[in-house]
Amino acid sequence: MQAVDAGTDEMGEPGGAMGQAGPFEVDGAATGSGVIDASRPGGPSRSSRGSGDGARGRCSVAGGAREPIGVMLLISSLEAGGAERQVIELARAMDRRWFRPVICSLSDHVPLAAGLSDAVELIVVPKRWKFDVTVVTRVARILVERRIRIVHAFLFDAEMVGRLAGRIGRHPVVISSERNTDYRRPVIHTACFNLTRGLSDGWIANSHSGKRFLTRTMGIARNQIHVVHNGVDVEKFRPAKTRAGSPCHEGAPDESRAGSPCHAATVSPCHETNGNTVREELGIPVEDRVVGMVASFKRQKNHHHFFRMARQVLERVPNTWFFCVGEPLRDNQQGAEDYHREMRTLLEKSGLGSRCRLLGVRRDMPEVYNACDVTVLSSSREGTPNVLLESMACGVPVVATDVSDNAYVVPEGRAGFVVPLGDVPAMSERVCRLLGNDDLREQMGRSARAWVEEAFAPVTLAERTQAIYNELLHRRRVAQGGCVRTGRSRARDRVEAASST
Repeated sequence: MQAVDAGTDEMGEPGGAMGQAGPFEVDGAATGSGVIDASRPGGPSRSSRGSGDGARGRCSVAGGAREPIGVMLLISSLEAGGAERQVIELARAMDRRWFRPVICSLSDHVPLAAGLSDAVELIVVPKRWKFDVTVVTRVARILVERRIRIVHAFLFDAEMVGRLAGRIGRHPVVISSERNTDYRRPVIHTACFNLTRGLSDGWIANSHSGKRFLTRTMGIARNQIHVVHNGVDVEKFRPAKTRAGSPCHEGAPDESRAGSPCHAATVSPCHETNGNTVREELGIPVEDRVVGMVASFKRQKNHHHFFRMARQVLERVPNTWFFCVGEPLRDNQQGAEDYHREMRTLLEKSGLGSRCRLLGVRRDMPEVYNACDVTVLSSSREGTPNVLLESMACGVPVVATDVSDNAYVVPEGRAGFVVPLGDVPAMSERVCRLLGNDDLREQMGRSARAWVEEAFAPVTLAERTQAIYNELLHRRRVAQGGCVRTGRSRARDRVEAASST
């Protein structure tokens, strides 16, 4: 790999191998993205392209201008999933002085592309069928054409393609991901993983439990795995100016929480979102209570536990309404469509009637969260659930199962509650406690918002990820027997050589 000097230190890295790559700028409003269709064997054909951000296109350092390091964020698709949303957040928050993100999707199903700005290039390389091996050479060609130095792959298909394409396309640093934990891989997936694992330079897990899972089940060395929790757009997801039953979370933070993990210096002002919009649409009185669950319809989400919890809560708080937001995975992946039918049938037989509704996919998620008094996640396994972060960013406390890193994401008794997996009575009790105590719910909402601002903002996601990029680039250079020499060090050598003669 041809090493790139993207900074000012002797190793050619911004701020050192693990240093912070300067201040970060988050793109503004989404105005579209440069989309390139690479479906044809002849290479990518441009269908449209944004103008980009010229001010951040190159950086001027000692020894002349240096191009930002090309990073391909390779993903199986850009549908409405957790990993897909994190790709968008990471690309938007990267520091353009040092890194040039390119998103590459292996599917032309890219609804989340609407959240990209012109500064982020999107390339579509659709697989023609499930085992389309030609996608490897097409991606490899793009690695060369776009001068990609780092391939950061998300989800199984993309990881396999990224590892193989990296081997034949300029040998970039290849990073694999772990977005879940405690699951069983299909035999074919395990075989492919083991055959290609040596082509990855490192792994990034979005939870400590994911790191333990990789070490325990796949035998990956701990020092090869880094942990970076997810980030959430705290400007998009924030408390509404109007929410039924809850005043706006404005004003100074509760100083009694100073020193706690949820304390922050400030609480941001409220967004213009009206928290009553969704309630009005659904015909829910403003004085009633609402409990929501946002999750794709797949078995690990345990929607049947949510339905059981709803029945128990209704017995104690009869003016409560419930809804589930989400849809099954496409093409019946993981039997999701079968599970969705099972859950609809179960809901019809539950006796909840119109008190519990399935809303499908929503494009107004900040409004959805702000319509809720409490949100619930009953999953049996997770990575770092985006939905918990989004709910807390909106000032809505959560009740979640104690799996993966949920106990870290949701500080117990401060931003919500965690309960043992499968303990529906405990979940119901915590929900009722929040619904019956306005002051507690309001305090937890403020605390949850402050905690997300402190620990899960996109800039934090970008800083930690870029530091890992720098470390892996440094390791690659050391392994290749040297480091990049800056213009300053080369000039010094010329002076020393001249003086010696």
